[in-house]
Parts: sequence; structure tokens; C-alpha cells
Amino acid sequence: MNACRNFYMRELQHASAQGDNKEVRWLLGQGWPVDGKDLKDQFHAHEPAQMAATNGKTNTLRILKAHGADFFSYTRTGMTLEELSDKHGHHECSKYIRKVKEEETIKELMEEYSD
Repeated sequence: MNACRNFYMRELQHASAQGDNKEVRWLLGQGWPVDGKDLKDQFHAHEPAQMAATNGKTNTLRILKAHGADFFSYTRTGMTLEELSDKHGHHECSKYIRKVKEEETIKELMEEYSD
């Protein structure tokens, strides 16, 4: 089963990097993990959201986020999604990532202080 899971994780990474939103939706619809955090092999250096951010695929990031992608994740070298996106010149994508993170932070703070 792990080989099968690795195959689909590689497919999800590739589709995310390419901005193949139809494939991303299909793979996620099949129940494959959006972040791949349960797959610990060396191949999975970047999560699908990190691949999308690196390649400036904002619409793909929207799909991944709708399926629960962690926008607060770091690469193994400590880079954030927006740093990956900025590094590769995708500033509009970085702007979207920051907006989502700000909204999540505000929502969490409001929930914390409303109790």
C-alpha cells in the first residue's frame, strides 16, 4: 500500500507544480493526503502546496487550501510558502498566501478570545 500511496503523492506533487488543477482535484477527491505528512520517505521533500508556491500556481493553492493544506508549513530548509514563492518571483502568489495566513490567524485569535 505504501508504494501506491507514494505514487499518488508524487502525482499530486507533480500536478501541483504544473498547476494541473483537474488532476489535483481528482487526486484529492480520491482521498489522498493534501500535505503528505504521513509519508516520510526522502522523495517528499516538498509538500504539494510548496510545489505550487514555488511555481506560482495560485489557483492550485486555492484548491489545496480548500482541502486543508497547511499554509504555515516549512520546507526542510526552513522556508515558508511565501518565501518559496517570492524566491522564484511569484509575488502575486505570495500576496495570496500572506492574505490566507493573516485571515487564519485573525480567525484563531477571535476564537481564542471569544471563549
